Amino acid sequence: MQFKQFYELVLGKTLDKPLGFEFLREAIDGGLNDVQEVKVWRQTYHPPKREAHFMLFDDRTSAYDGEFLVADISYCSALDHDPAELLFALTKELMHVFDPVETRIDSREKFVKFLKDLQNAPLDKPNLAIDAENRARWMAILVLCPKPLRDSIAAEIAEGRAIRPEVAQRFGLPDWLIEVALDDYYDEAVRILTVAS
Repeated sequence: MQFKQFYELVLGKTLDKPLGFEFLREAIDGGLNDVQEVKVWRQTYHPPKREAHFMLFDDRTSAYDGEFLVADISYCSALDHDPAELLFALTKELMHVFDPVETRIDSREKFVKFLKDLQNAPLDKPNLAIDAENRARWMAILVLCPKPLRDSIAAEIAEGRAIRPEVAQRFGLPDWLIEVALDDYYDEAVRILTVAS
């Protein structure tokens, strides 16, 4: 499944509020993608990192078995204190199941290169894994605030019936996510991410 089909699945639901992470996880876990299983782990860091991480690995029991991909999402327990940020962090990491194979960071060398490119933002060679991070961020924004819900929120704010922080709190989303979703670029992100590849 490509993100386009996943987004259409989201749009097929009643969208008077964002879909929960478990629905999104079960849609992936339920065989709608190459990923056969999604595991979520809560970890405690000292000091807290307030981050989540994604890892995809083949968990086949025998070299003769077919590929059995498991998406492993871990998050810092400090995010438990901010449910809106936790929802976004988990959803963004889940969206990495749609990353192209060439962007996967599946070796120590690729991970080190990713961290260096993230730090240095080289001008001569864009890093595909960093591009995948940005795409995952936008995919998460689109599935947590799909177009019908986004348009409803935009109308509510434009008509003065609510302000952005109230809307964010009501829907359990980060305030910054509502701000980004209301930007004109939202429609461009929908167009780019939902074209058939």
